[in-house]
Amino acid sequence: MIRACIGALLALLFAVAHADTSGQQLAETAGRSLVGQPAPRLVLTTIDGAKIDLGELYGRKAAYLKFWATWCVPCREQMPHFERTYEAAGPDLAVIAVNIGFNDTLADVQAYRRMMHIEMPIVIETVSSPMPCICE
Repeated sequence: MIRACIGALLALLFAVAHADTSGQQLAETAGRSLVGQPAPRLVLTTIDGAKIDLGELYGRKAAYLKFWATWCVPCREQMPHFERTYEAAGPDLAVIAVNIGFNDTLADVQAYRRMMHIEMPIVIETVSSPMPCICE
């Protein structure tokens, strides 16, 4: 599911680069049907092997998903703030770091986690083949 949504994002970015329509207009159009709808059921597996069922969170707590990569400079700058958000989150907020898996291996993510002393749950989406878009 994450791979499919990343595929949709890549398709959107490609369309922006090759169209007269602005990225803002395309994003608003693409997201309009999702506003007010519950997120699809999705079970994530952390790099520690824990399972997080986003569907079980619905109605119980908000989920803050941070999509990032170890090589992304803005991501690295934001990670300490994101970790503090995780540490301060109460029972009404789930904070999850989702590594996008582009040019990052599990070993890269684990090393970065150790270096930055990150405690929040981390999910890595490995990309090994072209991603089909199943988002509507």
